[in-house]
Amino acid sequence: MSIGAQSFHDGVLARLRRPHDAATSRRAVESALGRFGCVDVDLIVDVALEAPGAFPGAFLDDVRSCFALGVDQVSTYPLMRFGYTPFGAARHDRRREHEVLAEVQDLARTFGYERRSVWTFNRRGSAPYTSITRRRFVGMGAGASSFTGRDFYVNHFGVGTYAAAVEEGRLPVARWLHLGRWGGAGYDAFWQAYAGGVSPPALEEAYGRTVAGAARLTARALAAAGLVQRCDGGYRLTGRGFDRYHDLERAVTYQLIEPLWAEMLGEHAAEAAPGAPVPARWATPARARRGRGWALASRLMEHPHHDDPHDPHDPHQGALVANRSRRRALHRPGSPRSAVGGDSL
Repeated sequence: MSIGAQSFHDGVLARLRRPHDAATSRRAVESALGRFGCVDVDLIVDVALEAPGAFPGAFLDDVRSCFALGVDQVSTYPLMRFGYTPFGAARHDRRREHEVLAEVQDLARTFGYERRSVWTFNRRGSAPYTSITRRRFVGMGAGASSFTGRDFYVNHFGVGTYAAAVEEGRLPVARWLHLGRWGGAGYDAFWQAYAGGVSPPALEEAYGRTVAGAARLTARALAAAGLVQRCDGGYRLTGRGFDRYHDLERAVTYQLIEPLWAEMLGEHAAEAAPGAPVPARWATPARARRGRGWALASRLMEHPHHDDPHDPHDPHQGALVANRSRRRALHRPGSPRSAVGGDSL
């Protein structure tokens, strides 16, 4: 269970424009403890809110509360100032962010927690809660994404558009990037590093010796710079490495994720009836950063996606049609399995 508490301070929640209050956050966490195999609590850190005259100490107090409650994982996500949100694009105080996360790491040790990724801290012995750090995943629902090793997919953001695609037997995929061998390996290694380290043997198994060899050469250069160190057949980020990855992750977010999400948010406006209020009024896609990284990635790797489920040129839609045909055949009268319940695809 992952709970988006964000803070246990009403003033911070108001600044973050969250619709709930601190008491609701705390009740949600307390009611989840002991009922799930893993309870993760998301907190937002914005060092601007830690400044004198704002809410100094509030974030560390929130982290301390989570540790004291005994939650399994605390995710400390920095506030991303997307241009299309009310917060607007703004510069970050990198040094202060590094200092705050270092303070969280020191606090974690005193409560028996450990840093398992750039932004997550786990109670020792607890099961991890993770989504993006899974090396392969399929996302279901509007706005979800999927990664299969060499291809990356983004579902429709508009709930109506997503539902219509499913009802019509089409994959609800809006964007498809074919990363290929090297792009897929880069994506894989990037999120391995977020989880604290990179395993060349794992990359070799998935992408071959040449890719693994390149990963080892890169890791040796990073080790010479003091960003990683050898550990159990792979490489683990050092404290300095965690800081640099924190900065890199934010840059990637602004260059790739923000412009993609801004484009996809247009589906909300397209779904609104004439004269009706537009969903996601908090977002103004036209104000988003136009990252050159996303423009280049889209030009080089984006694969045309066909909405026609019968299009023979789209292998993914073809597979869906084949599975649907197989399901119908299995349930025709006289089929050996026609009396069996639903067929799992």
